Amino acid sequence: MSSDLSLDRVRAWLRNLSSLTAERGRGETEIELRHRTDRDATQRERAKALERIDRRARIETTTAKAKYREVEKKLTTKFNHEDERVRRAELVEREQITEKGQHSDATAHRRWDEAVWAAETVYEAKENQPGEAYRQICETLDTTRSELGAMEASAATLLGRSRMRLHADPMEPAPAGVPSGDLLQHVAAARDAAERLNGLGRLRLFQDIIPVVSAALPAGGVAIAIGLVRGWQPVGLVIGGAAAALVVTIAFMAWIYATTRSEAAALHRTLRDALQRAFGALDTDRHEAEARRTREAAELVETRDREISEARTTYEPIIEQIQQRRAAHFKRIDEKYPAMTKELRRNFDDDIAANRAVWERQTAEIEQTRDEDRAKLSADSKQRLETIEASFKREWSAMQDAWLDGVAALRKEAARLDEQSALYFPDWTDDSWRNWVPGNTFAPAIRFGRVDADMASMPGGLPTDERLLIGEPTRFSVPAVLSFPDHCSMLLESPPAGRDLAVQTLQTIMMRLLTTIPPGKVRFTILDPVGLGRNFAGFMHLADYSEAFVGGKIWTETRHIEQQLADLTEHMENVIQKYLRNEYETIAQYNAAAGEIAEPYRFVVVSDFPTNFSDAAAKRLVSVLSSGPRCGVYTLIAMDSRLDIPRGTDLADLRRYTVNLAFEQDRFVWKDPDLEMLPLSLDPPPTEGFVTETLKRVGENALDATRVEIPFEVVAPPDGELWSRSATADLRVPLGRAGATRLQNLTLGHGTNQHVLIAGKTGCGKSTLLHVLITNLSLWYSPDEVEFYLVDFKKGVEFKTYATHDLPHARAVAIESDREFGLSVLHRLDEELKRRGEVFRTLGVQDLAGYRRAGEGPMPRVMLIIDEFQEFFIEDDKIGQDAALLLDRLVRQGRAFG
Repeated sequence: MSSDLSLDRVRAWLRNLSSLTAERGRGETEIELRHRTDRDATQRERAKALERIDRRARIETTTAKAKYREVEKKLTTKFNHEDERVRRAELVEREQITEKGQHSDATAHRRWDEAVWAAETVYEAKENQPGEAYRQICETLDTTRSELGAMEASAATLLGRSRMRLHADPMEPAPAGVPSGDLLQHVAAARDAAERLNGLGRLRLFQDIIPVVSAALPAGGVAIAIGLVRGWQPVGLVIGGAAAALVVTIAFMAWIYATTRSEAAALHRTLRDALQRAFGALDTDRHEAEARRTREAAELVETRDREISEARTTYEPIIEQIQQRRAAHFKRIDEKYPAMTKELRRNFDDDIAANRAVWERQTAEIEQTRDEDRAKLSADSKQRLETIEASFKREWSAMQDAWLDGVAALRKEAARLDEQSALYFPDWTDDSWRNWVPGNTFAPAIRFGRVDADMASMPGGLPTDERLLIGEPTRFSVPAVLSFPDHCSMLLESPPAGRDLAVQTLQTIMMRLLTTIPPGKVRFTILDPVGLGRNFAGFMHLADYSEAFVGGKIWTETRHIEQQLADLTEHMENVIQKYLRNEYETIAQYNAAAGEIAEPYRFVVVSDFPTNFSDAAAKRLVSVLSSGPRCGVYTLIAMDSRLDIPRGTDLADLRRYTVNLAFEQDRFVWKDPDLEMLPLSLDPPPTEGFVTETLKRVGENALDATRVEIPFEVVAPPDGELWSRSATADLRVPLGRAGATRLQNLTLGHGTNQHVLIAGKTGCGKSTLLHVLITNLSLWYSPDEVEFYLVDFKKGVEFKTYATHDLPHARAVAIESDREFGLSVLHRLDEELKRRGEVFRTLGVQDLAGYRRAGEGPMPRVMLIIDEFQEFFIEDDKIGQDAALLLDRLVRQGRAFG
């Protein structure tokens, strides 16, 4: 367990107490029951095992005898079956051989008959094919002969209509020996000649009246033309022209007729030649078809006779072979089956003898196994009983030791909890408060009451066995605490009957916080919308020392509540973003590193929630509950359980992030699985007088505690780094702490950071800041890097020490308070400004860094420091006006010249 008082430690102690009594009660019963059960079970199992052994032996003997008889019966049945099977097999094989021989013989004769039938069938199927083929060829030849005759007749008709009757000789028979294969070629030649003759278009000129019209049209045309030209006079000329045209036309047509007749005669001769050859080919093909028919008929007869002869030659030897093979099979059967029957009888006799030997051996083994099992069972039972007794003694001793040691440890831990509770949280009436002074350490928890635990009422209760008696005490009371700073928020849910007790508990916790946390390190934001501040009026004594301790006032109105919660949310954002970042998990870790600049812890104290809480305020409260502990912000809430929670807020969220107490049956119950069943007694708040006196002590010490003093060594240069910085680019000097690990630097001469105005009320530390600035600049930079002009309007009390000890960096120290001397310092700086301007123009540089790069010797930066600067302008006179002009010029132009 942890050595510090905490809620987890109290909860662990209570869990251990409950677990110890429950385990002891359960263990005591279970060990006795298990011992008795195991012993009885062992006896029962031994008896059952003996019965099982005997029963198994009887069963195995009966089984072996039954198996012997069954095997004997099976062997006899098998022998009879096998003998019968051999006999049947002999008969079957004989029948199969006979049947197979008959089948093979029948098959051979059938195939012989089928071969003869096939030859006859093929012959009959093909017998008419030669004649049919001859008939088809003749039909084709006759068709072709008709086509050729039509061609010849068509040609004669065409020539007759065209008045060209040619005297052709009768067509002679085709020459002998024309190949039949040329028929198609000769037919094609005849068709070509016929088509060419039909395609001779000039033949149409001499058909019907076309010749007369062809002669009359030109003559008539000439006559009409002459008549039109000559006006039909003279008539003889018209007739003569027409006659001349007719003669010319007749002569031209006669010429055309002669040439057409000659060409038509040639084409007709070609057609007749092709027809003559085609007719010859037709006769040749007819003769060849007739010869082929005769030849194919003879071939069919020859093929039929040959196939019938081949069938006889093939199947006669096969039939003979089948008969011989059947005789050989019958001989083998006569030798095989008598030998098989003899072998079956010999094997049967051997199997019967072996079966009886097995039965006799099994019976002897069963008897031996039964005796061995009974002996082994007796030994195992005895050993197990001894083991059960030894285990019982061990378990009882272990349970007894765990119980007594556990009780001793719990009593010791309860005493430590009480001791630490008394150390951190003495009763309000204790005499130690008379001389109490606020300390500088944090308590690990905040006590608000006590939890009572009676071992007799817990599961398992107190033992009755004298070996487990523990004496007194058996009742304990441990502190009820909030763990600080991890889990320090509380929610008290109560109706009006428990409201006063809830408020008193808040007051108690607030007083415990103020008296166990270093002064100034805890601050309150108090929200009391119903009591209007009355419930926490005594805590306003802290406002006499600093309003920040109690948030200025006790807030009651809705808008003020929203604003205070908004301010706390903003504070949490600032803590996370400025302090924690990704370096620290909680504000406690940050404070451990920050030391003297540690952030105070803040508590939101709410009475009568949710009265005057808007929806937005309730949501902010949940945000504070969930994220606040990491930022050091906690919440103490007394809630009126009758009222509805604002819209958008879930009561489960409030309970999730708090220690939750609920008012039930006139007392508060801790809603925690480990603590809910135990009585809770809440600490009463102190008296009003005690509160007033204690808060005054806290306030007085808090004022001193809130003053943060940083040792100068934090910002001063370490050994070996005196005058180690260069002012070429800028002046950078640490002034104090910024966060837990960083330093706050003042940087001048870089960008727009050129001048500083320090403002604040009297006594806030302005002059101290100037001393830190002067001293640290003098330690980090040499006189060649920076020089001071110091003007002191505080009667010389601030800067006199720098003149007394001859600070090497100080070029002028105005320790008189007259304004004229201060103005003279401004004039001196104005002259230095002009001088540097001339030097920079001569060298062609723009600023101090450029001058230093030119290597023209040292030129330090100038620091003018004026304490009580406003003294220049207390009078509206020439000094104030000149000072304003000079300062304005220095501010505007001094940056570039250092």
